[in-house]
Amino acid sequence: MPNALSYTVQVSESPVFTTFVTNQITYGTTIYISGLSQSSRYYWRVIPETGILQVLPLIRFQRVF
Repeated sequence: MPNALSYTVQVSESPVFTTFVTNQITYGTTIYISGLSQSSRYYWRVIPETGILQVLPLIRFQRVF
């Protein structure tokens, strides 16, 4: 969302986001998340400050060392 002032970035090991690995607010386009396990699968979504849930297609990722 180009006019959002900030974004909440949520990362979870659950595709339904019942718990979070991180739930951070960022004011830019870059976020750093530490402590991810190489053997876990993660899902992420981004919510703009406007309050409208803008979820990208469900994206699963796995940390690669």
